[in-house]
Amino acid sequence: MVKSLVKKSSVYLFAKVIAAAFSFFTLPILVRLLSQEDIGLIVYFNAIVPMAIAIVFLGTEGAMVRLYFEYKNKDILFSNIFILIIMILLISSIALIIQSNYFVLDDQIFVYILFAYVIFSGIKNYLLSYFRIQEKAKTFFSIFVILTILGFVFQVVAGLEFKDPYYVLIAKTMIEILAIAFVIYYFYNHINLKLVSTEVLKNILKYALPILPYSLALYAINTTDKIFVKYYLGLEETAIYGIAFTFVATISIFSSSIDMAWGPYFYKNIEHKKKEHFSRLTTLSYGLLSILVVIIIIFSKDIVLLVYGQEYLQSSYILSILMFGTFIYAFYLFPVKSINYKKKNSYTAILAVIIMIINIVLNYIFIIALGSIGCAIATTLSNVLFVLALLYIAEKTFPITYEYLPLISFVLIVFVNLIISYFFDFSLAYKLFILFISIAIILSLLFYKYKEFKIYEEQS
Repeated sequence: MVKSLVKKSSVYLFAKVIAAAFSFFTLPILVRLLSQEDIGLIVYFNAIVPMAIAIVFLGTEGAMVRLYFEYKNKDILFSNIFILIIMILLISSIALIIQSNYFVLDDQIFVYILFAYVIFSGIKNYLLSYFRIQEKAKTFFSIFVILTILGFVFQVVAGLEFKDPYYVLIAKTMIEILAIAFVIYYFYNHINLKLVSTEVLKNILKYALPILPYSLALYAINTTDKIFVKYYLGLEETAIYGIAFTFVATISIFSSSIDMAWGPYFYKNIEHKKKEHFSRLTTLSYGLLSILVVIIIIFSKDIVLLVYGQEYLQSSYILSILMFGTFIYAFYLFPVKSINYKKKNSYTAILAVIIMIINIVLNYIFIIALGSIGCAIATTLSNVLFVLALLYIAEKTFPITYEYLPLISFVLIVFVNLIISYFFDFSLAYKLFILFISIAIILSLLFYKYKEFKIYEEQS
């Protein structure tokens, strides 16, 4: 079981790493072809897409993943999801027509491109989730990597040929349209309109709708900073802030890869596995993540200078803070499964909305005082509050006793490296020494916990 989880996580991780690599190299290439303001527009587009997808698709993708194991006939679930998607497309199209006729914006082209991308990308996400819940990691890998490579080629060609951010965004959207061919191919045999029922539709929406404010609030927490930077400091500062996120994305890639395998594994095995099993796996996963975070934080200035140049050096300071915040935020993936398992989504929805409001207030206060650095601090503080509150809720709904001593140790090691990286600029030799000490401590903890885990599994 555990080997299967690790194997699937590795496949998802490899797919995400390839995607990150192409995404990582896309922006440095575009930086040399487009102005800083143009880069800021692309960064802003990428920032608001996840929130827009959550709004348009009402959290039904998450409902499909959660309810998959409750239906013996999977075609019932897929057929009703299909009807919901059709309804969503109709409503969204009507909303766009009304907006373009009565509420025309200064940058209406941006709106059209965003709408098309959100629709096709949202539909593609159902396909990727379909492979996850069926545990077809290799198929997921193949399609995900193909689309990623094509996306990289299309965007770079558009940048070289037109040197215009709108053409780059159109090229990005074309790949999402191509993905629809895969959706039709894999879902065609699962759709049977005779299986559509109001009862199933209600069940999907009953689970999905409480997720919606939760998802929106989460995206808002991680998007508010970029929106504030754009409107208070301009697109050029947005570009600098966005550069930091190209590195922060590596943590999201690692954590989401774990989550892609962890979610189905948790829901499938929680009934016949002891809670300590999941607690120990959490410690091992989070410890491995901390190693990656430490490496990036220690070499943040060197990485930014090497890839983007002196013009974007300020990104390294933002990067260090956001890396710590994202590391804290990544832990939410574990306790949230306990809450979802008990279908107490309304609790997390209320919490996320509260944290979102706190985050907006903090961003407003800190951006005035500290500029873009302030936004990074505000986002990090919000992430800390969110995870602590989520752990409290999980403890009350479906308690899993986590191994807090090693987990807190990982957090402290990352935090110490953040302070060192932010305030000091050591030579390469000193940085390597600090890295060696940090990783040695983390690996020692992991080795000890892994030995415990093996003994525990043998006795179970």
